[in-house]
Amino acid sequence: MSKQPEKTNKQRILLQAGLTLGIILIAVLITTWMMKTPPKAKAQRRTTVTPLVQVVTTKTGEGVLHLHAMGTVIADQSITLTPRVSGQVQEVNPHFTPGGFFKKDEVILTIDPEDYRLALTHLRGTVAEARAALSLEMGNQLVAEKEYELLDREVNSSEKKLMLRKPQLDAARAALTATEAQLEMAQRDLADTKVRAPFNAVVISKAVDRGSRVTTSTTLATLAGTDAFLLRITVPEKQLKWLSDTPTSASPVLISNGTDTHRGVITHIASSLEETSRMAVVYAKVEDPLCLRAENHEKQPLRLGSFVQVEIIGSDLHDMVVLNRTMLHENDTVRILGENNQIIIRPVTIAAREGDTLYISEGLKPGEQLITSSLSSPREGIFRQVTGEEKNSFEKKETPPAAGETAVPQHEGNATPAADVQPADQTPAQSSQPAPEPENKL
Repeated sequence: MSKQPEKTNKQRILLQAGLTLGIILIAVLITTWMMKTPPKAKAQRRTTVTPLVQVVTTKTGEGVLHLHAMGTVIADQSITLTPRVSGQVQEVNPHFTPGGFFKKDEVILTIDPEDYRLALTHLRGTVAEARAALSLEMGNQLVAEKEYELLDREVNSSEKKLMLRKPQLDAARAALTATEAQLEMAQRDLADTKVRAPFNAVVISKAVDRGSRVTTSTTLATLAGTDAFLLRITVPEKQLKWLSDTPTSASPVLISNGTDTHRGVITHIASSLEETSRMAVVYAKVEDPLCLRAENHEKQPLRLGSFVQVEIIGSDLHDMVVLNRTMLHENDTVRILGENNQIIIRPVTIAAREGDTLYISEGLKPGEQLITSSLSSPREGIFRQVTGEEKNSFEKKETPPAAGETAVPQHEGNATPAADVQPADQTPAQSSQPAPEPENKL
């Protein structure tokens, strides 16, 4: 009786062990089969994208170049005023202050004239004495001529001049001329005690006042002419060929000063470029910049040192292709739709710029198809022309992949690349390369 239960327990243990080993063996076989037979990757169909682009037909145009730039107001006439005589400043004009205006020849200040008045009086007496001496010598000439006639003999020319007192007469005349010159200088010095404005001017700075002692090297003030100011304008050197400084055909200039506009003309072009910006320098003259004339009283004056906007009206532009600057791409290139609807990237020469408008002299011909659509990575290929709201739209075209070629999604412009499609039971590592056919070993 006791041997039967022991036999039953051994059979149960052996059965459990056999089942366990069988399950493990089946799991190993299944795992080995799955590792050797992964799913085969399927080749994707290559999607080519043909962008639909918008084009315009190029045309020639004519116009007048309007060059916009910035300019600085500077003085056309500017001097450092110094006196011509020395002395003490006795009087000053009430307008002799920075910002004060003077008409031409108006008295700015007066230097004490007393010493120069006395010198003038003294020289007037000297001139009178010289004239009297000359008259006396002319009387002596008559006496000498009569004595020579009474002598009644031949003498050489030198003796004759001495006998007729010619040297004495020349000396008297020279003395009179010298004293008259001194008198004229004294009169001028007396007049120069009144320092006058050499032209219509405004006082920029003042260096002396009443009571100051001045010499001919003393700076009295700095003056700037008010009849006209200059504008110092910087422009690109390439634009100079469209500007003229010839007096008969000088390029007009419009200066914006707030709500008012002043007019001027180009007077000359500097012979050298700016050292820092390498820009060309153009000078334009503006008449009555401070609006002192009655017809300009309502305008806002131009101040020296102001930084203003200017518009230069240049030469006429003829037979040039006109483009908007948005059609120009890097390195001054444009995109042309050529034969067989293929894109052509072509460099162009910009003759002039006017705001957003470009004038093309070389690189484009009238009647060519210019692509205006925005393409992020343009390359040669087949494009189709569209208009209106279809600008920059795209259509897809299915093309089967070549034999043995892994399909790669492609995109152009703003198109969204097609996503790679993978089987649900496939991992990214498995999808990177097709697997060999599985071998059935079970």
